[in-house]
Amino acid sequence: MKVKLYSDQAGPNYYFDSGRPAGHDNPREVIHPRGTIIDHPSAHRLCCWGYMNAPPVAEPFDSEAKAKYAEHQAQRKNAIAILMGSKPPKKKAAKKHFDDLQRAYANADLEAPAVADDDKTKV
Repeated sequence: MKVKLYSDQAGPNYYFDSGRPAGHDNPREVIHPRGTIIDHPSAHRLCCWGYMNAPPVAEPFDSEAKAKYAEHQAQRKNAIAILMGSKPPKKKAAKKHFDDLQRAYANADLEAPAVADDDKTKV
């Protein structure tokens, strides 16, 4: 499953040598540039909206990722509909969290953010 990053993102350094101490010559994380293609079984998660409506950081690149993304979007629409139609809990802390969730998802955009063609890196 492949996805393409919208923008520069911090991520794991696949060349990190755990036998040496971490430092500037052996970093644990590196910046993956915009347009990087990530091939991983769970890569579709980068295309999905995050907790409290955080925007996705990648777009599906192959048909497998597009199918998983479409499945996630259908589940997300259902979850938001259930959340908006639910009654708030009685406990104060849980009610605050519930209210925060409803505020975050009240105007949820159910589609991926638009990316101008000039922002995409040709690979």
